[in-house]
Amino acid sequence: MKLVHEDILNPIFLNENKVNVVIIENASKFREYIYELKTQFDKKEGRFPLVDDIDVSLYENAYLISSYFDVINLDKVLNKKLIEKIISMAKDDEHLSKSLEIRNQLVAYISDLVFDMDVDASFEVNIGIDKLIKLFSFDFDLAEEPKYSLLDFMLIVNKLLDINIFMFIGIRTFFSLEELKEIYKFSFNNKFQLILFEKFLDASLEEEDVFIIDEDSCEIY
Repeated sequence: MKLVHEDILNPIFLNENKVNVVIIENASKFREYIYELKTQFDKKEGRFPLVDDIDVSLYENAYLISSYFDVINLDKVLNKKLIEKIISMAKDDEHLSKSLEIRNQLVAYISDLVFDMDVDASFEVNIGIDKLIKLFSFDFDLAEEPKYSLLDFMLIVNKLLDINIFMFIGIRTFFSLEELKEIYKFSFNNKFQLILFEKFLDASLEEEDVFIIDEDSCEIY
């Protein structure tokens, strides 16, 4: 699989056990390309398709982390997906009978409460398994240490969205080279593929394939 752009001559190949680091030195071009990426992840048209024999949706096949703080502030899409997965589990063959049992216990309890009031009253049952699950608030438990919270976050995205391609903007600013090595090792072990977009590169690692678009838009591998 590769990431392409009509203004960039060389495609960015996603190779196993390699991290793509794309350096865009020109500030104007950096803004332009990053803006295009972000709009595509907002489900809008853009010029950064993923190609795997045919063009595939960037939004459906990759996840953009535009800042480390995206990890801290988990987006609503993931929370919604978590609830959908829990509801689906509650209705599957393994859990459905238990789900119905709990619902029926709740209905019986409400019926007892109404009876104990000693008044003529009735109630209508309009709560299904979906509504029962949505009565609860869910959150994700991430590790406190930044690099581990990032790894937890990536696992959550992979589990809930079935995505293993992660794109980062400026992530090298937040982590040391040693921390990056740990992040890369974890990603390789989990078959994750990473593309890092940066403005500059102070030092490269052996795990990285570096691609530079310089101030004059010349491409250097």
